[in-house]
Amino acid sequence: MSLKDCQSVIGSLQHCTLVILDGHSYLSSLFHLASSFKDPSKPFIRHHIPPLVLADISWWRFRLSADWHSCSISTPSDPLPFSTFVDASTFFGIGFLSDGKWLAWCFADDWKSVGCDIGWAKMVAIDLGLRTLIHAGFKDCHLVFLSDNQGVVGTLSSGRYRGPYQNEVLHHIVFNFCDNNIWLSVRWVDSASNQADPISCGLLPFSRSHHPCPPLLSSF
Repeated sequence: MSLKDCQSVIGSLQHCTLVILDGHSYLSSLFHLASSFKDPSKPFIRHHIPPLVLADISWWRFRLSADWHSCSISTPSDPLPFSTFVDASTFFGIGFLSDGKWLAWCFADDWKSVGCDIGWAKMVAIDLGLRTLIHAGFKDCHLVFLSDNQGVVGTLSSGRYRGPYQNEVLHHIVFNFCDNNIWLSVRWVDSASNQADPISCGLLPFSRSHHPCPPLLSSF
């Protein structure tokens, strides 16, 4: 693939994301490939297509083979009257607090690997939080999540992340809120105000209620 080919595909698929809203996270590998062309003044240089790009192209082929695509242009409903706090810490794991109810997940000893860092973990915190509320029966609503990681907030705003591991988590998040007709707003909060911060460090709030609907993690 040449740089021109890559840019042409990106441009066409970006137009498609105006309707196929979950397609944003399936463009990251193409943007990464485009950035690998070090000298744009040499248009005839060609690069092999990496496996991640082939996988994303396969996803796009499947989606675009449908007979019909549509999306709602209605404005989101008012958010529900509570916020969900999520956080992750290398000291312990992931913390979740929503409407006075909490959950915590402890990391395995070998959780850190290539691409799986604290930024990845804070994306997983969003994913687990959303799965929890969906498992509790929330759908057709507007949810507000609070995170103290600017990268996570920016990723959910743009719909894509350059790192493949974080982007894989983003696939789960986008699929789940689209499949349940949830409008998800992720906002930044400073660490001192993040009520999930102590939970992620292993300081469990036994004075609060344990959330009754921990999510199913069979696909995680």
